[in-house]
Amino acid sequence: MSEQTNIQALAVKYHNDVNSVSLQKFTSKELDILMTIMSRMRDHGEDEITFTFDYLKRLVRWQERKQDTKTFALSLDRTYQKLIQCNIRIGDDRHWVRFVLFTRYAVDLDKQLISIRVNSEFRFVLNELSSNFTRFELEEFTGLKSSYTKEFYRRMKQFRSTGYWKVSFEEFKRLLDIPGGYLIRHIDAKVFAPIMAELSEKYHLEIKKLYEKHGRGRPRVSGFEFTFDKSPLPELLETLPEEVQKTKQKPKKSQRDMKFYESRYRDRTIRIYDEKFQRYNYLKIVSIEHNSDGFVSVSVQNIDDDYKNTMHFDSVRIWDGYFKKYVI
Repeated sequence: MSEQTNIQALAVKYHNDVNSVSLQKFTSKELDILMTIMSRMRDHGEDEITFTFDYLKRLVRWQERKQDTKTFALSLDRTYQKLIQCNIRIGDDRHWVRFVLFTRYAVDLDKQLISIRVNSEFRFVLNELSSNFTRFELEEFTGLKSSYTKEFYRRMKQFRSTGYWKVSFEEFKRLLDIPGGYLIRHIDAKVFAPIMAELSEKYHLEIKKLYEKHGRGRPRVSGFEFTFDKSPLPELLETLPEEVQKTKQKPKKSQRDMKFYESRYRDRTIRIYDEKFQRYNYLKIVSIEHNSDGFVSVSVQNIDDDYKNTMHFDSVRIWDGYFKKYVI
């Protein structure tokens, strides 16, 4: 695997069932390590992937002293030990299975390498995901400070299309690994305060407490409703770079065989930053048409919600330059 990839180009994507797992006792930096590994193992099937320490340090924004390699290795080890302890559960109330996501997790302190392989039976958790998945930008995740914020952020991204998440009080405490003795005032101060500080302004996050009355006593908090900015796919052409928008004109009827262009570009993915929603759109190239007058029409499909649109370019040269700039 190439280690030239910048963190800005990486996204974490996994099956939604992973969000049902409480990552107990993970520190903020250990969560960064886990999500970074998951982002790099994605779509590699059962292949064993090896990373250098320096590469992972760069992606997780490791700020410790350069000579402190042993501390980093211990963090890698603790991350996997905690992941084993909270093995993932897949299924429903009647049928389920628990498993460990990685079957090989080998750390070589002398060579400063880590080698990882995904459990072959459950490779679908990170591979070939077309629906029922959570996706977010690794750079944004590692930029969050609080472990509570990171764990809330993952669930918020699961419900990105609705902008709404309702959860019971006890389930919320389980998912975010909140100490059993915490009362609502503790949750307000220790959990919600950092979450709101890091996410409220950008996502217009609001928290509503749900109450339930028991007998004659005061109503107790029974759950929470969270509302935040939805991430609907905007009109695609509004998010494209200016040079592409300028070519937004109706192409003439094609008279040219497109087999060459289909084979070269079709099924590849381009990545475009949406300034309005401050996120990336990942667009799969579905088909290409090249007209006799030179215009190129490219049909794309968003991999998150299957929304389709068509981009138009004045020439193959312009399209090819655009493709090389944004392909991943």
